[in-house]
Amino acid sequence: TMAMAAYSNQAQAMMRDYLLADPLVPYTSVLIGVFLCKMAYDLTRILSSFYFKGYSSLTKIQRVEWNNRGMSSAHAIFIAAVSVYLVASTDLFSDRLNGPITFRSSIISTSALGVSVGYFITDLAMIFWLFPSLGGMEYVGTPSYSFSGCNSLHDVVRGGAVLHVHDSYFRNNHP
Repeated sequence: TMAMAAYSNQAQAMMRDYLLADPLVPYTSVLIGVFLCKMAYDLTRILSSFYFKGYSSLTKIQRVEWNNRGMSSAHAIFIAAVSVYLVASTDLFSDRLNGPITFRSSIISTSALGVSVGYFITDLAMIFWLFPSLGGMEYVGTPSYSFSGCNSLHDVVRGGAVLHVHDSYFRNNHP
């Protein structure tokens, strides 16, 4: 309806002009990503202890790996949802816009990319902290994982977040 469209436009304008106007938002989203990873890790631990009988019989490192996989799954779901939203509900991939898609971005795509950088930082920190128990040389020895995190950070700074977020979804979820 007309009233809903007006409210939606006002909310979008307020988000754009007041809440997201600060150029530090992409960097703040990295910190938010780290915080969300911690929340997903703890939520996985809490839910698993209540709903999975075998969780309590796992060793400490097996529980850490299980919780880490929960964190990874939460990240994959988040990026998939943002990617679908960007493709289906925004004009970022529209032919009506000028210029190549690779140089387009929005505050949503940049923020989602920042959250992904926070995930990469958290995951790499856990891998290094618990090395070699949580991901051995297959993670540390291959540069692709580290380069992916660095590439994500570069795209946050440069502003080419749309293609990267969309590409990350397909690269990580479609072998």
